[in-house]
Amino acid sequence: MCDLVKEKRSNTPCFVYEYMPFVETKKLSPELSDNDVRIYIYKILEALEFSHANGIMHRDVKPLNIVINNEAKELRLIDWGLADFYFPDKEYNVRVASRYYKGPELLVDDRLYHYSLDMWSLGCTMAGMIFKIETFFKGSDNFD
Repeated sequence: MCDLVKEKRSNTPCFVYEYMPFVETKKLSPELSDNDVRIYIYKILEALEFSHANGIMHRDVKPLNIVINNEAKELRLIDWGLADFYFPDKEYNVRVASRYYKGPELLVDDRLYHYSLDMWSLGCTMAGMIFKIETFFKGSDNFD
């Protein structure tokens, strides 16, 4: 991260990252080698480990929020707009994450979720990368 700024009208904080040339992850995934997938999953795990160690749940891990520069083997986990601090026994909003990457706890309205939510989403993302498909669980709605 390079800077933190606030949008003037809404006063919303925004992260500013360095420029990184990239190909959208869902377009890049079918071309990734087994070794590439291993490298990028490891890097996402590093990002989540850092985040979780600092008490933060991302709550929207998905291919569109993963920026990869395949030539340099660089990765950034972006879009922290749904992130929140984790506090044991705190109830959280279940209207987070994108449909295809929602953890089971969100689908059954369990508001006492924690960091494992990010791990489920990462697993869905990893399955898509490994099997070279756009989405692993592609329901037409939350019940599907």
